[in-house]
Amino acid sequence: MNSETHMALQDLTRLLPASLLAGLLGGGLFVFLSSYADTWCWHDIICLNHSIFDISSTLQAFVLCILALFFTGMLAVALQRGEVGSKAQAAFAGGISGCMVFPVNMVHIEVSDLLRLGSTDPIGFLIDSISYVIINLPSILFLDLILAALVVLGALILFSSLEKAATPEENTRTSRLVLGSTVLIILVCMIIPPLVARLMIGAGMIRVHSSAALMGTFISLEHTVPDTIVLTAREVPPTFTLADPPTRSISTGSRSRMPLPLPRAALS
Repeated sequence: MNSETHMALQDLTRLLPASLLAGLLGGGLFVFLSSYADTWCWHDIICLNHSIFDISSTLQAFVLCILALFFTGMLAVALQRGEVGSKAQAAFAGGISGCMVFPVNMVHIEVSDLLRLGSTDPIGFLIDSISYVIINLPSILFLDLILAALVVLGALILFSSLEKAATPEENTRTSRLVLGSTVLIILVCMIIPPLVARLMIGAGMIRVHSSAALMGTFISLEHTVPDTIVLTAREVPPTFTLADPPTRSISTGSRSRMPLPLPRAALS
């Protein structure tokens, strides 16, 4: 092994720790945006069972996952603190980080399934999981390579921006600007679609199915004064609660209080 090859291997080895750390952080971000963020953004309107909500949430999750992969590659280069001196090194750092994203996602899925199913035999569950990975290894490697390619692209994007920096201060400033802009784009893509959907529903621009409206309208019976029960209708989810819930008074000797579903037409 000649000296140039030895130095190149040393340079690549020096990139490994930060690349692995970026892969773990990026994998966590990928898991959050692909599962928890989608649930958090759409949980109170996806139950309205409108096709546009399903399409919007799926498209949003797809875009957020791609942005998370780009951010992972950028982070892999930014954490090197100027150690990346060529596109090949940037691609190497991004590739290592990208190869970490899919295993992190797989571990999250397996742990979630274990906790959700409440298995009393974790060893057997682990063996089944390993067997599944071995059997589906070709498809898993293919998906991992796709994710790694997107991470490498993000690393090259940041490296191309850093090439224009003349001083270490400009290098740091450019890294922060690119990473901050990517985070801002992620936040905008995560918040705007469900917000627009809520505004369109509130303005009546999107009509939900009648079955969804039936599921979302509830009436509660409350005893107020002797021989009087007040019926109050409310919309579910709370985001679309009626501003002035209609009420009906019924004179009766009953003193019960119970919620039950009631079509909106029955209140008119």
